[in-house]
Amino acid sequence: MLVFGILLVLLSDEVWTFGQFWIWASIVLYVVGLGLAHGVLRPNVRRMNLLMAELAEMGSSPMGESPGGPPPQVTELEQRGQRVGLAGTTLNVLVVLILFLMIWKPGS
Repeated sequence: MLVFGILLVLLSDEVWTFGQFWIWASIVLYVVGLGLAHGVLRPNVRRMNLLMAELAEMGSSPMGESPGGPPPQVTELEQRGQRVGLAGTTLNVLVVLILFLMIWKPGS
């Protein structure tokens, strides 16, 4: 997507330039979103999948046994789930901001 956007600006016969606010701001937001998706979202989701697989392998505890609380995987899953939720929300906001910039083109 980024490559096609840059090519469109380069091929626009100077109608659009990289000096326009909406173009460079959209590129910056896109790069921030990519960094967030690859640096926060993907590692946490991968780890969550591994934790869920560990929990599935453990199975359920026998009926008479009183466990001392949830397994450590559950606590880590909850923490990582909060991070994933925050990262996902932030990515959604970035998409809305990029769409706003590209539709209304402020500063052009």
